Amino acid sequence: MAEKNAIKEGAKRAQTFSAMHKGSGLQYFCTTVDIADGNVSLIKKVMDGANNDKKAKQWGKYFLSSNDTTLVGWGYVPEELAKNEQKQEDQPSKPSITINEWTEALLSYHMVHDMKKEYLVDENNAFYKGFVLTMDPDREQFAFKVGDELVQRSIDFLRQKGVLKKSQENESDDEDYAASVGIEW
Repeated sequence: MAEKNAIKEGAKRAQTFSAMHKGSGLQYFCTTVDIADGNVSLIKKVMDGANNDKKAKQWGKYFLSSNDTTLVGWGYVPEELAKNEQKQEDQPSKPSITINEWTEALLSYHMVHDMKKEYLVDENNAFYKGFVLTMDPDREQFAFKVGDELVQRSIDFLRQKGVLKKSQENESDDEDYAASVGIEW
């Protein structure tokens, strides 16, 4: 039942991403999902549910989920975005990222340097990658807090790489980037 619910959650996220893409052209998304409860198998099912949607499978996604002592991340960047293949030679190159770059950007964040890390890979598909971080509450490491920080780190990384830009109408540093990629506060 938990796997079925995780797939359903992924499908819901795909609908949200589709609406956001339609409205703003976003192609990369990072968000937390509670339903996986820090479980590797369930977060992969959330991704499966999201990638069952043909449109959503064209976009990069990173899902984060936590429980009391564990934060799990599972990401996907489709080959077309990673390579940024151009259909016409006269088009300028668009910024792109790989799943390895995105994962390393998240794990290079100072807050996770001294945490136990385990990398997750999909042996059959190089466009998926993730991680498991083990927290030590005695050292005031809390998975939900780290997850929120990594969502912001992801947004900063995507902006730095040029795949997520400030709105032209609002050049303020006070713009809510979390809301712009579907994070609900």
